[in-house]
Amino acid sequence: LASNYSVLLPVLAKTLYLGDARMLGWLWGAAGAGAFVATIMLALAGALHRLRRVIFIAELCCALALCLLAFQLPLPLALLLLALLGFGITANNVSTNMLLQGDAPAALRGRVIALYIAMRFGFEAVGGLLAGLLASALGAPLTLGIAGLLLLTFRAVESHLNAKKE
Repeated sequence: LASNYSVLLPVLAKTLYLGDARMLGWLWGAAGAGAFVATIMLALAGALHRLRRVIFIAELCCALALCLLAFQLPLPLALLLLALLGFGITANNVSTNMLLQGDAPAALRGRVIALYIAMRFGFEAVGGLLAGLLASALGAPLTLGIAGLLLLTFRAVESHLNAKKE
């Protein structure tokens, strides 16, 4: 749900921020800066016992950024939100990968990671297609907001189900 922002960035750059390739570069750069911070953070403090908490926080960062991007904020705020989104996506993906590699039996580790990568990138492509279709009807900002609300709903349902288990 969070990664579909990437197919909508060119639309935001051109229609909302009235820019060109340079504007798109700024938007991508902001997301990349957030991703870089997440990578450094996980490299320095990515203890396996904390990864579930990192994933939870990363999902909330993504949902918050997506929901706020729906409000068509001024460029400086949008850049901060894109940095938060890049941070959240990278922290989530890397933490999930680390957790899977740490928990998978050695004999199955390659298969588990291959399945994870296929699912992650496969669903990102499907999500991008759906986001593009939705954006053509509702606009890119509202589509981002809907993705954020869906991600928040998923997070709430998952938290509720986990609380019932305990």
